[in-house]
Amino acid sequence: MIGVSATLPQVLPELGRGYDIIHYAGHAEFDTEKPRDSYLVLRDEMHLKAKNITKQFEGKKKPIFAYINACKAGKRAAQEEKVEDIEYTNDVSGLASAFLEKGIYYIGSVWPIHDDASADAAIFFL
Repeated sequence: MIGVSATLPQVLPELGRGYDIIHYAGHAEFDTEKPRDSYLVLRDEMHLKAKNITKQFEGKKKPIFAYINACKAGKRAAQEEKVEDIEYTNDVSGLASAFLEKGIYYIGSVWPIHDDASADAAIFFL
């Protein structure tokens, strides 16, 4: 879905339709108080929250892979920890958790990324 068709009422049910890959390019926000309320910004300025994404995969064929090309899409609640000190079981929060907890491979940026760099990365990756 691109442009005006990427609204919350259109996107949300599409997540559970059995796609192998989900790719999102846009803006995301990380909620430090409630990481499960972290969200993707859709065309209608509505927020697609992590907790709502997770619900769409219940009892349905899940994607294999999600590439969420947006700022802070891979951020965790305790970002200051060193990578070698992180135990990954039940330790991810935010948008990444919506996918990882369902067994979906996930790529998302931890830091802010500029549109040009993000577009180049998506072209080379996909």
